[in-house]
Amino acid sequence: MFAAFTYEDDYDCYAGRNLVPVGDHERNHVFDLASKRYQSVAFSYLGVNAVTVHSCRAVYTIETKPDAEYRFDFERVPGGCVTTAVEIEGGNETRVPLIKREYKTPFWHSAGPWCVADTRFLGSSNLATPRTAKDH
Repeated sequence: MFAAFTYEDDYDCYAGRNLVPVGDHERNHVFDLASKRYQSVAFSYLGVNAVTVHSCRAVYTIETKPDAEYRFDFERVPGGCVTTAVEIEGGNETRVPLIKREYKTPFWHSAGPWCVADTRFLGSSNLATPRTAKDH
């Protein structure tokens, strides 16, 4: 099973939005997301066969540009998964650095936070009031 999520607030990966229905086997998905300075995404995979269980989960943040499109490639490989991000602007494709975030399971609320807070991403939010340290 494969799942992909995005977050409304990048400071601590709050207010997740499911992009790909859990268990969807379609390999290509297109999403229109509201523009902000950064975009945080999470990918998870769980595969089970008669002999083994394969799983991986990761949260990443990328810096974005207002007029660019982005493609995330997620691939299961022996021993884990590999994710890459590509910026598409004016017909040119450029690989974008992924900032790996520390995954966090929320204790009180299913909206999050889903990653450890990082001040580099303060204010990158589509929430009416962006999250800050006092939200923790």
